[in-house]
Formats: sequence, structure tokens, C-alpha cells
Amino acid sequence: MLAAGAPAEAKKPIEGTGAQLWIETNAPYYAELARRHRAGVVPVDGNS
Repeated sequence: MLAAGAPAEAKKPIEGTGAQLWIETNAPYYAELARRHRAGVVPVDGNS
């Protein structure tokens, strides 16, 4: 369900839309992105 506003009100269902796919796939994608970042981040010397 899409909710918007302050306070939030239900606007319309997202089932069967691109938004549903984004919601279902986004969290695992960002978890993997964070894992890759942690594995590859290196300190930067600020004295350059």
C-alpha cells in the first residue's frame, strides 16, 4: 500500500506494480552494497 502525507494516509495498492518489485528487491540489494563497502573501504589520508 502506498501511503503519503503528514499524517500518512493510504493512497493506493502497489501490488502488481514496479513499486512492489522495488520494495521486494531493494533491501537485499542495499545489504549487499553495505557488505561490499565494508569489505573495501580504506582510510583516506587527509594530509595530501
